[in-house]
Formats: sequence, C-alpha cells, structure tokens
Amino acid sequence: MKYQAHRGVEREFPENTIPAFQAAIAQGYDYIEVDPNFTLDGKCVLLHDNTLNRTCRYLDGSPINDEISITDITYEQALEYDAGIAKSFKFRGTQIPLLSELLELVKDTDVTVKLDNKIQRFNEEQLNALFETVELSGSKVAFTLTEPVYIKKVAERFNDSEIHYDGYVDEQRIIEIKKMLKNNPLTVWLCIPSPETSWVTVPKADEEICKMVKKYARLGLWILTDYSQFEQAKRFNADIIETRGQIKPLRAVSGMVDCHTHTYFSHDSKCNPKDSYRVASAKKLAGFAVTDHCDIESYSEVGIEPIYKSYKAAKSLNSNDENLYVFSGIEIGEMIWCRTATDEIIRSRNFDIVLGSIHATKTHGIYSQIDFSAFSDDEMDLFLKEYFNDVAVMAANCDFDVLSHLTCPLRYICGKYKKSVDLNKYVNVIDEILKTIIVKGIALEVNTSCLGSHYSFLMPDIPILKRYRELGGYLITLGSDAHDSENIARGFDFARKALLDAWFINAYYFRKRIPFQYSLEDIKYEV
Repeated sequence: MKYQAHRGVEREFPENTIPAFQAAIAQGYDYIEVDPNFTLDGKCVLLHDNTLNRTCRYLDGSPINDEISITDITYEQALEYDAGIAKSFKFRGTQIPLLSELLELVKDTDVTVKLDNKIQRFNEEQLNALFETVELSGSKVAFTLTEPVYIKKVAERFNDSEIHYDGYVDEQRIIEIKKMLKNNPLTVWLCIPSPETSWVTVPKADEEICKMVKKYARLGLWILTDYSQFEQAKRFNADIIETRGQIKPLRAVSGMVDCHTHTYFSHDSKCNPKDSYRVASAKKLAGFAVTDHCDIESYSEVGIEPIYKSYKAAKSLNSNDENLYVFSGIEIGEMIWCRTATDEIIRSRNFDIVLGSIHATKTHGIYSQIDFSAFSDDEMDLFLKEYFNDVAVMAANCDFDVLSHLTCPLRYICGKYKKSVDLNKYVNVIDEILKTIIVKGIALEVNTSCLGSHYSFLMPDIPILKRYRELGGYLITLGSDAHDSENIARGFDFARKALLDAWFINAYYFRKRIPFQYSLEDIKYEV
C-alpha cells in the first residue's frame, strides 16, 4: 500500500508549502498531492483556495482583511504574505511556493507529485505553462483528472505518466477511460464514508465497488483520518491511501524513544550525558532526546551557554550504533514571558525537538517552590486558572514541538501536599489547549516522572489523553523527564500499555523538528 500526503503533511505543517512537502518526503510518503494555481503574471504556484485569506497572513502575522485573489496579484506580490504563521508561529516566514520548487525538491527522491484536477480549469496558456514546467523538471508527476478531453490531452503529451481519476465511478466509465490510455497507469479514487466526506456526491467506497475498480485499475482511497479507516482500506485492498498526516508510513525502529531527559547542563541535574547514553542503550531504546532546561525567568542570570554545551554534547554522543540515536533538544519554560529571546534561542541551533512548558506563573512564581498547604480553595483555584491560561497562551502563540507535562502542578499540589483537585473545573481551558495543539501540529507529551511517587499518575493522565484522542489528537511523545541516568524511560512500560488501552497505537519522536511515527504494538520487551 502506498501513502499520499494531502497538500503535504497538512495536519502538522502549513498546507501546500515547502515545510509540508519536506515533512512528507522525510516521513516516507510516496505521493504528495498539491493544488496548482496561477498568479497574475503567469507563475504556477501552489495554493488550494483562489484567495490568500484562509492560509496566509501579513508578514507581521495579522489577518488579511480584504479578500485577495492569487490571480489578481503577481508572484512578487504574493511573496509579501506569510503562508506559514496562520498554522503556527513555528512556521513564520514560510512563502507561497512555486510548483517548480516542489518538483526540484522531489527530483532525486522516489516521491511522485500528484496535481489536483483543478488543472482542468486552466486556460490553454496556463495549461501549457504547467506542462512545460513538468517536462523541464524531470520529476515524477501524476495528473488527477475527471474529464475525457483532459485525460486524452495529458495521455498524449505524457504517455507514461500516471492518470488518477476521481470523478463519477461506474464500470462502463472506467472501461471508457482505460480505452483512452495506452502506457499510462490508471488509479481510480473513491472516498471513505466519514463526516469529512459527507459532501461528496459521487459513489463512496464499499466492498462491491472497490472490487469492481480493482479489475481495471489501481484503487485509491481518501481521506483517511484514523486507523479504523486504515483497516477498512486494507480490507478493500487499496493500492494508495490519502491522509492529512494522521496515518504515516511506519518507521522501523528498534524500541521506544524518550523525548525528555536532562543532563548536568540543567540547573537541577548532575547527570553525565555519557551515562544517559549507557542506560538508554542498556534499556534498548531506539533513541533519547537531551532536552536541558532553558527557563526564561532565569535566562538573563544563567545565560545561553549551558544550552549550547548541551546541544554539542548531544550531537557528540551519536556513534556508529544504528540502534540508538541521540536527539538534540531544549525545554523552554515560560516562553510567553519573552518571545524575542525564545525566538533567538530556537533559531541559534538546529534543534531536533523543542519542548514547551510552564514551571512558573507571573503571580505565584515557581510552583515547585510554593507551599500549597497554606492555600485556600479559592487561592488554589486562582493559581490553577493562571497556570492553565498561561499554557493556553503558550500553545496559541509560541514556537515549540511538544507540550510537556500538562498537569505538572498536581505533582506538588496532590503529591507533596496531598490536597485534592477537581480537574473538571478546568475542563474548558484544557479542551482549548488540546484543540489548539491539534490544529497547530504540536505533540502532547505523556510524562512518566511521577509514577511511583506520592502522585503516581501520568502527566496528563488517562482521562485527558482519551479526551485528546476524541478531539482528533494523535501526536503523542513519551518523556521520562529524567534528571539522572537511571530514570531514563522509567515508567514507559506502564505508559505504553495505558496508551494502547486508550487506543493510541503509535508514538512519535522528532528529528529536525519533524515528527516520526513508530508502533507501540511492535514493542515486544520491557525497559
């Protein structure tokens, strides 16, 4: 079965942009589906909507108020807008790409670029310009078409390119299309019945129609958003599936990955990075990330040098051991307090993974140092509201890959001080946080550092994880938050089983700030 990335990996990256395409290539997709369009001066760009307003912003991040059509502006004018920041601050500075840029990107790969059927709306001049761009590139390109006149036109000019048909499907129509083609491989696309495809009026996939399609062509199924649909696609014997990123080619890794560890470059750890490597190897991990602290509230006092040393140490740990990889990362606390400094730090090095966390609030300070035993119920409520609101602001506005230990204050409130907290009081803001990170492609960390303590729960615990999944979340990382080497991957066996029980069958790690998937079901040993 082949995998097709819809507008690139659009669930995690801004659609139809170079970052989304780079992620699709790195994650192992076979096809990238894109939407060609033309500017006023005849440049073939990639943009789904005719207008810029939904996916683009002004360069300062502010919304575009007046409707701006891509066909009414030149390419140089199009570059005056930001095509990434609407998705997330992480992608600020992303530009609307040319089709030729994507074709150059895939040229030396096995990836095929699939052009959407909107090419049938182009005038003759635009269509010829698109064809010339494809011919000059030398890259593998497939054409999505529904109308016989365009099928004939493409087949005559590109006599071995793939034709992908996504119009009305019946047996007679497929037979007629096959007669138009000689060497062109044919794929027929059907949609999987789901709320996302309720608007589709052509026949949807079922066992009978899929079996008929397979007699004449390859079968493509769109758009898959969860693994129940993936199992359905396998039953229908699909040749290609299309997804926005929720379903990925699996990475063949030898074990789990700890995405949150500390070394003596953090103020609260004495762990030698070499000891971390030794323990991770002994526990048969596939990798671990060194994510030392950079807490903005003490940034001016401590300086950035420890983080640079941590980054260098992580890079130096990688050897010829193909079964264990060390990822260079950083955990930034309170990044909402100083966005400029945070931006400079993140862009100063090519981190694999950036963790975002809140360790302190403006009103109350560092919560690990607070004596919660003296708090009244109202004071506790005010503190937790401030904490979760800060997390919500960080999720909406900051540049990071993983939201760490969402419920961390409970470690002290419920664990150290044995006070009870009803999280149902904060369900609205927690939902807001979860929805935000899902939209922005930010992963949710399952932090195991409390297991075995007075507060022996995952952070966040199972009810929040289940809610995250209900809302459509799937990007999960495992983090021990280890501050000494022996605690690396501690509690991962418990976390893995809990996640599987909650119907998370995959976990993720980040490399070059791109998420990669591995199967929790395939882990056959205990750490």
